[in-house]
Amino acid sequence: MKLNMNIATAAEAYDFAVEWQHWMSEQNLSMGEFIEWESYFDGLAERFPELRDEFEENGIIGRG
Repeated sequence: MKLNMNIATAAEAYDFAVEWQHWMSEQNLSMGEFIEWESYFDGLAERFPELRDEFEENGIIGRG
């Protein structure tokens, strides 16, 4: 799975996060790879603040 830089709406970000969680559960990511993904989703949470709580509750990003 690759970072999706074409996300334009909160709904698209949410759908991508759900898809990513399914994909990630089958991967063996290094800590560096996981941090890269967390940073990406943190950026989405900044663009779409209504998703921050959802991402934090689901462990996609750290609580901040």
